[in-house]
Amino acid sequence: MYNRRLITLLFALLLALPTTFVVAQDDDEKPEPALMEGSGASPWIIKGNKIYYLKWDTSFEKVQIYGPQDLARNSYEAVEPLLIYSTGAAAWVLRGNEVFFVLAKHEGSFVRIEVEHPEELPSAETEKVTPVLMTGGGSNAWVLKGDNIFFLRWDHSFGKAEIFGPEVLPLNDYGPTEPLLMHGTGQAMWVLRGNELFHVKARIEGTFVEIEIERPEDLPE
Repeated sequence: MYNRRLITLLFALLLALPTTFVVAQDDDEKPEPALMEGSGASPWIIKGNKIYYLKWDTSFEKVQIYGPQDLARNSYEAVEPLLIYSTGAAAWVLRGNEVFFVLAKHEGSFVRIEVEHPEELPSAETEKVTPVLMTGGGSNAWVLKGDNIFFLRWDHSFGKAEIFGPEVLPLNDYGPTEPLLMHGTGQAMWVLRGNELFHVKARIEGTFVEIEIERPEDLPE
């Protein structure tokens, strides 16, 4: 009888103790990719599949955050590369081979984020996917994928993104190919590949666009 009472008492004490559950974390679980891009008082953040627009309100001296707005999903897995470039109320996003044009529309004190239907980058002559770089601003942007150059333009008349290219950088089999850098805004940009310096421009004639790559110059030693 005494043992039964002791066991009952111990069982009651165990039930009274707080219970803690330990959840095992998956070591392979990776955080969502996050990027920030923009200039001045209005940058953009892309985190996973969501995009945000930030604005510094000078009247009330506080941060305004608009969004998130979802990018159209092509899968439930992370897609690389993931790049964003912006210089104001418009942003370009490259996710894998998908190109998104995103616009922050100001309606008084309210801002609405519009994500346009994505367009696909045309197939390149090579399947080399790294490195991938993006530059530009406003309605125009550039993508460098391996040695392939694409020019992106937002067509205001038809409300869609247009992709021109690829145009391929001349083969370099005699010197270094790194670093690979690009910089530009609008219809012209620069590419540095190793010691080679390229000037690239988009020649626009009506609806026709041709990418012109000038003969490279070598950086002096």
